[in-house]
Amino acid sequence: MTDDDRRTAQDRTYGAINVRRKGADRRYVAATRFRDLDGQLRQVGATGSSRSAATSLLRDRLLRRPGYGSGGLLNVSSRFTDLAELWLADLELRDISEGTKENYRDDLRAHVMPHFDNYTLGEITTGRVEILLKAQAAFSYSRAKHSRTLLHQLSAYALRHDALA
Repeated sequence: MTDDDRRTAQDRTYGAINVRRKGADRRYVAATRFRDLDGQLRQVGATGSSRSAATSLLRDRLLRRPGYGSGGLLNVSSRFTDLAELWLADLELRDISEGTKENYRDDLRAHVMPHFDNYTLGEITTGRVEILLKAQAAFSYSRAKHSRTLLHQLSAYALRHDALA
């Protein structure tokens, strides 16, 4: 399991993982409660030959279980570039002038993408956004305002697609 997988698993809603021995066959059962999409807590478990194997299998099952931020095109471990690509495709369908669309595309490419293109959606924090906007405001208030508008629209798109809380 990679660090991104662990971070994604930690973002999910589940309780402490409990591990116990299963009878006389020397196997271990790891179990926890998971909040499903319908809001209900359900018991989820996994059996393994060792304590760590059972825990690892359970975490793997939790990652693959339908839940918050899954099932759509984006989730918290999606790259910012994936969000930008989907947002740009959506932008083409909007009923706004071609000049405005071109400005959005140019501002995204020139001012926002260079700062966030190596991040996942879960890694884009308020502090990182503030660093970008302050640096741009020192150069040009207008540039910072345009970037803020773009980031707001990108975040709203991610929210509508259940990629962010």
